[in-house]
Order: sequence, then C-alpha cells, then structure tokens
Amino acid sequence: MTFSFSQDFSKVMRFIFWRTAVGRIFFLTGILLILPLPGFPKSHPHAPIQSFITLISSYTYNFADPKTGYNGNYGDNWQLNGFTVNNADLTLRMSPGTKRHPYGIGFHLSLDTGQNIMFYQSYYGRISFFTKPFQQRNPYDIRQAYLNLNLQVGSGLDIHIGKEKELLGFENFNPARNWNNTYSLLDYAEPDTFTGIFFSYNPIPSLNTTLGIANTQNAVIPINNVPTLEFNSSYQATKKLTFNGGFIEGPEQFTITVNNLLQQNFNPDFYGYLDGQYSPDRHWSFVLDGESANYGAAHFHGTALYIHHQDGLAHGLFEETLRQTFASDPQGFFEETSIPGTPFHYTDTTLTLSYQPHHPKQMQFRLEFEHQAANHRVYPFDGTALQPSQNTINFMVIDVF
Repeated sequence: MTFSFSQDFSKVMRFIFWRTAVGRIFFLTGILLILPLPGFPKSHPHAPIQSFITLISSYTYNFADPKTGYNGNYGDNWQLNGFTVNNADLTLRMSPGTKRHPYGIGFHLSLDTGQNIMFYQSYYGRISFFTKPFQQRNPYDIRQAYLNLNLQVGSGLDIHIGKEKELLGFENFNPARNWNNTYSLLDYAEPDTFTGIFFSYNPIPSLNTTLGIANTQNAVIPINNVPTLEFNSSYQATKKLTFNGGFIEGPEQFTITVNNLLQQNFNPDFYGYLDGQYSPDRHWSFVLDGESANYGAAHFHGTALYIHHQDGLAHGLFEETLRQTFASDPQGFFEETSIPGTPFHYTDTTLTLSYQPHHPKQMQFRLEFEHQAANHRVYPFDGTALQPSQNTINFMVIDVF
C-alpha cells in the first residue's frame, strides 16, 4: 500500500468541497465572488466579512425537584437544577452588497453548540417518538449555511440558497432576540431547519414576503429530507401595528399509532401561524400569536399573549415581559407522558425581568419565573411521581459581540 500526500489531500478536498452540502454552498460562493453576476459591473464592491459571537448560559431550578435528570415539558433549560450552556454561536456573514451598491452576492454561516441546538432538531415534543431522546443528541450543528444573492429585480429580489432556520411563529431560535428565557409551548410543534431555495420580495414597501421550496430536517428515521413549501409574510399596517403570518405544507411519510412510527404514502402535513404586534409607544408592546399544526393523525394548536415593557434609565435598559400561553393536544401525541387518544391541554405563565447595562452594552441579565399546568399529571415530582403542575426559576446571562 502506497501513500501519496497530494492524491490523498486532493480526495479530502473533493469530499469537503463537493460531497457535502455546506461545501457545495461555499464552493459556489467562491466561484460567484470571482465571476461577475449578469448585469453587475466588474468593479462591483463587496461588503466586508462580519463575525458575531453569541454566548448564553443559565441556571434553572425546579421547585418540584423531580430527580428524573431533566425538567418535564422543557425543550430548553431541561437540565435539572443546575447550570448549562444554552447556546454558543459563531456567525460569519457577508452582505450581498454595500449601502450604496446593495446588489450582489454574500453568504451566512452559523456554527452552534449547547442545549438549544439539541432540542431544535425535534419534530415533536414527544420524546418516545424519536430514535433517541434529544437530551442524548450531539450538542453541536451547523445551524445555518446559505448563499445570499440580492438581484436588481423590481424593488430587489433577495435569494437564499442553502440551509437556514425556520421563520415560523413570533419567537426566534436565538434567545437573545426573544423577550423570554424559555421558548413557549407553541415551539414544541414547529418544524426546525429547511434546506433549499428561498425568495424574498417586497411588492410594496410595507409588505415583505418569503417563499421557500425546501427539505425539512428532523431526528426521526426515515422522515428526513421531506420536500415542503414554506411561505411567510410581514405587513406593517401602521407605524404601531404589524402583522406576521405564514405556513409550511408538504408530505409526511409516517403515521402515529400508540408510540410507533409507521411509514406510509405522502399524507399532507401543515403548520400555520398568525401574529399581530401593537406598540403604542417606545415603552410598551403587545403581541398575540396563534399557531396550528396538523401532522396526519396528530393535531396541535395554541395561542400566546405577550405584554412587554421597557424603560431606559441612568444605569441601563430594564425590561419586563409577561407571557401567557395556552396549548391543546386533542389526540395526546406531543408529550412524552401523553396518552394517545386522550385530550391534553396545557397552560404556561412566564414573567421575565431583564437588565441590560450601558457598559458593556451587549450583555443582558435575566431572571424568569415560570408556572406550567396541565389537565393531567404529566410533570415529574419527587422521584417517579407525577403532578399536574410545576414551577421553575431561571437566571440567564447573554453576551453578544
């Protein structure tokens, strides 16, 4: 057996830059950065590459002290009574153009680790439906990796090609962009990431629309790579009132029967949401978010109300957010302790207090109190016993630079 450094190195490079999806995206980016796009001048300036780092860590205490290893009904902050790294994100981004020349080509790459990245892969909140519990998955992933083209079509056509986070619902995957530490109950039924092509266009200045043709990715085998259609829109009715809505629709290759996954032929699945945000002044914001999901035999729907207040004082920015969530699972499919065929209903009341000092301005300190309740005993309590409610407290530190 002979060893040739040049031949083996060539094989490795071909695998990285062509056999993997991320490699193809950035190989194509490099080619397009070298070659001018049709209709663009050869001297078209490129924006600089920017780097962003987000570090989020927290301590969660469950007053029920369930002793089961993790908190029930939690996708994030599931580690019982202890510290955890929720999310560590490194993002490299280059805008398609500059402010003076907005059209061109860029890219976005996000590398993530932490508990949040373990949970987002879940297609359902019901752990027993997966090949392994999300607490045992690898805590790292390439969260986003896409090519960004901005073409001089009408008001400007923005195209993303590659893998990016889902745009559904009011809350963002990145907790630094949310008002609360934890995600709402509605996030349990949302899909996760999409890999495909996405078109964004503003037909009028107050309306933004995004259409995507992509594959979903989740943790269940063989449901990976299911083609879907995604549509999102945002309409600013007035300076104080904004509406957001959208849906995904596509086939699913399974049905659910008493803790088992059975493959079947392309029954449609659907996830839709609609929210409205009213901000009468710079201090107050009110949001009402409604979401609904249909996955074959499973149906899930819920609403979330947010009341947010912020005030800038001499020492920094203080924020308070009250979130009230109602969720319904009529078929009993979305929780680990649910009983298939039995209706389950959940409520979640969350109060989050946040402080952002002027120096360093990028840091946030948050204290959150959360009360969860259900119409059945689903929350672990004192060993193996279950109770119909649980109370937790969470302290979180966020640093973005």
